[in-house]
Amino acid sequence: MTYKFSKWAVILLLCITSKKIAPQNSLTKSSELLSRSDFVGLVKANPMVFAPESDWRQFIALNEVDSLKGDLVRDSRTNQYPWIRADHVGISEYPTCFAAVGEYLVFLRDDKENKEHPWSVIAAFPIEYEPDDEGRIMSMVVFSKENRETLDIGRARLLLQAIASGDKAGQEASSVIDPLLQRAISTDYRAIACTPPTHEQRIKQARRLVSKIKQGTIRADIEKMFPQQDGGLSGLGSTRYYLGSEVMVEALYDQTGGAWKPQNKLNGPIRVYRSLMHMD
Repeated sequence: MTYKFSKWAVILLLCITSKKIAPQNSLTKSSELLSRSDFVGLVKANPMVFAPESDWRQFIALNEVDSLKGDLVRDSRTNQYPWIRADHVGISEYPTCFAAVGEYLVFLRDDKENKEHPWSVIAAFPIEYEPDDEGRIMSMVVFSKENRETLDIGRARLLLQAIASGDKAGQEASSVIDPLLQRAISTDYRAIACTPPTHEQRIKQARRLVSKIKQGTIRADIEKMFPQQDGGLSGLGSTRYYLGSEVMVEALYDQTGGAWKPQNKLNGPIRVYRSLMHMD
């Protein structure tokens, strides 16, 4: 039996067939976020400038940069990384706020039309350090503080690199990252991300961390957990760290490797108490 089709019927049939056969190239949340970003990486950041009346509420100074995609070039005159604009109203569905001095996984966009501050934040997730039961310092990317949705930083790095490759491994990696990004969206970051914790909340957090730190932990690891060193003079062998919300942590170190060296070891109790930050 012979069938005759009009030209338009043939075109329609071909369209339907091609939709069934052709692979679906729709981006996942993680691959879409990566594709929108000109820079993806781990940074040590300091939210030094706040402009509450501006659309851009924060300007962030970067001290260290570990790139996963793209690059941030130091200024040849000052040897400083470019400042980045953060906490913009309505620019992203993801958190774009830096709540404290520390490390972050960031996704940045290069706005070439803005000559003075071209880099802006699409997403920023804090990296937190905490001792495990054996005293080893673990590092986690926090996608949702509210639900404690976290991912080991080493694994996050490998997954993001796989997603950027665009191969089958990237699809498997997306299945891990995408649910975390979805929960980051569902969290009301605009309400809680940059709201400073109360003194009681912050001191509770500090005491929980301190209770898990073992004697002999090196200075470098302790300063991952407490990245903002206090100003002013401190006692012999002691270093103070300011956590915000009038919470101070004071640690005693030995002289392993010399004074004020990363390999100094904790050799005394850690104090947690109420204090404003001391200025040099």
